[in-house]
Amino acid sequence: MSLLLLLSSLAGAETLDLSLSRYGEFSSDPAVNRSMAQTAFRRISCDLAGATAMPLLSAASPLEWKKVDAGVSISGTGIVRGEKHMSLSATGSNMQPWMIVAPRIHIQVGLPDRFDAGIVIGTLPQLKRGKGILAGAEIRYAILAGSAISSAIGVRAHYTGLIGADDISLGTEGLEVYISKSFVVFTPYAGAGLLCSQASSKAAPFSFGGGVQKVKDEPFLFEPRGTAGLKIAHMQELNTVLEIDAVKPNSIILPTYRLKVLASF
Repeated sequence: MSLLLLLSSLAGAETLDLSLSRYGEFSSDPAVNRSMAQTAFRRISCDLAGATAMPLLSAASPLEWKKVDAGVSISGTGIVRGEKHMSLSATGSNMQPWMIVAPRIHIQVGLPDRFDAGIVIGTLPQLKRGKGILAGAEIRYAILAGSAISSAIGVRAHYTGLIGADDISLGTEGLEVYISKSFVVFTPYAGAGLLCSQASSKAAPFSFGGGVQKVKDEPFLFEPRGTAGLKIAHMQELNTVLEIDAVKPNSIILPTYRLKVLASF
C-alpha cells in the first residue's frame, strides 16, 4: 500500500480523465471536429491499452505440475504530455497525471506438458469516473523448458478487460514469444509480440464545434510490444521481478515499469 501511495504521488495529484469533451473545440468546422474527436479516441484507446494489457513478469521456464506462483505487482506507465499528441496528454488547464499507476494481484498455476495458466486482477486507482477494474487471463507454453546450460523459450496468449470505467469499454489481447536464461539467483528474460485492442465509447454524445459528436468504435488497434525483465530469487520460494515493457502507438513509445513480489507453493 505504501508503494502504491508513493507511485500515485509521483504520478501527480491529477485524476485520469478519459472523456473526449475535455478537449473542448478542435475547430469551427463540425466535419473537422468529428475527425479530430475520432483520432483522439483512437489515441486514448491505444495509450490505455499499453497501460492495462496483461504483463509478462515471468521467465520462460514452465512451472511444475500443480505448482502455484502468487504475487502482487505495481506498474507505472508514462504518458505523453502536450496538446499535439492529443491522447492521454494534458490539454489546457485540465492536467493529466504523467504516469498511470496500476496495482495487480497475480496467480499462475503449472499444468501438464509444459503449459501454465494465469489470472490477474487489478485496478486503475486514478480513474476520474468509474471503478476501473482490470481482469485478465493467460495461457503459456514452454517450447524449450531450459536447463543449467540452455535457455528456455516460451509463447503466451493473453486477454485483459477494463471493467467499470464510465467513459470507455476496452479489451486487449496479445501473442508473444519470450526467452530466459538462469544464472544462479538471477534470471533475465525478454519478449516480443503484438498487442491488439478493441475500444468503444460509453459516454453519451457531446456537443462542441456547432454539432453533436459521437465517436465510432475502434475494433482492431494493433501495437508492437517489447518486454525485458529480471527475476531475482531471494530464497527458494520468494522472488522479486523487475520489468520494463513498451508499446508503440501513434509513433510514440510508451514505457511501463513494473515491480512484482511473488511466492511459490
